[in-house]
Amino acid sequence: MVSQAPTLTSVVEQGIATVTINDPGRRNALTPATLRALIRDCERLDADPAVRVLAVRGHGADFSAGVAIDHLEEALLGAPDGGLLTAACRALARVRVPTLALLRGVCMGGAWQLAASADMSLAAQDVRVAITPAKLGLILPEPGVRLLARRVGLDRARYLLFTGDEVSSARAEAWGLVTQVVPASEFDAAAAGWCARLRDRSDFTQAAVGCLLAEEPISAGPDGNFARYWAALAGSEDLALGTDAFARKESPQFTWRRQ
Repeated sequence: MVSQAPTLTSVVEQGIATVTINDPGRRNALTPATLRALIRDCERLDADPAVRVLAVRGHGADFSAGVAIDHLEEALLGAPDGGLLTAACRALARVRVPTLALLRGVCMGGAWQLAASADMSLAAQDVRVAITPAKLGLILPEPGVRLLARRVGLDRARYLLFTGDEVSSARAEAWGLVTQVVPASEFDAAAAGWCARLRDRSDFTQAAVGCLLAEEPISAGPDGNFARYWAALAGSEDLALGTDAFARKESPQFTWRRQ
């Protein structure tokens, strides 16, 4: 299944949804149209029972240069909490299956906030990370500032926000700006491997742990109630399948799916 907008493409293949920011002429800058399409696709893919993993990436050499400067009013400044940028970050964070940001080239400012809204981020060694609002007289939205501080600590957050300096891929990994860095030559294979492993693991386990570790926990409904998962664990079909496969030294084929 393929969904296309002018600057965003979504493809679902074998349970893996890949959402691609497709505006390489602008280094995949985040325009209002792109952010609206991303919100729609996150909501649509979250409701698709065939989707087991969602990965977001940029087309070509870059993830994204951040919010498009010529669209700041509409994309960023239209609401107290960061307008469409924050809405897109929340839409990605609320996707209930595992989400992965795949980072190459530039990942600047609001683009980092978007990538960090995924559950994990895999970066190539050629990634260039900077939180750049201070270079433009801007302010990263409050949710982005708080997310950055949780990731890297207060002193490093101040350094990144006050200076806007670019950090190396090694430092980005060490500080927690990205989850893991791999050589650029291995990036595509590593990305495919991560997606496949996430798809093949227990959805029951991922749903339970995901609701507990969410940046913005969902308190209503079964998907947001860790206690319900824990109570169901002893009779879980995935637990039975997993332990049986372990005894047989086989790979389990998990069957539980969230509603």
